[in-house]
Amino acid sequence: MPVMPLLPAYRHPGGQLLVWCKYCDRFHRHRPPITAAPRLAHCPTNGDSPYTRTGYRLQDAGDAPAEMIKAADRQELRPEGRQW
Repeated sequence: MPVMPLLPAYRHPGGQLLVWCKYCDRFHRHRPPITAAPRLAHCPTNGDSPYTRTGYRLQDAGDAPAEMIKAADRQELRPEGRQW
């Protein structure tokens, strides 16, 4: 059974949680609250991210720094290839 990663989740002032994905090189957004329940990855459907297979859990990392908020707000919400 694959190990489920624990990723830091930062609180965005808009009410969402930001999680950085090192595999698709973008922020994933999740709704609060942070619980022990696993989350589905919001990676594009190319299958390169192991998070699409395992999911992950969130760990509260506090408020998002200003630069993180700016970077997350600049990225497209739906990356190419993602099935919605």
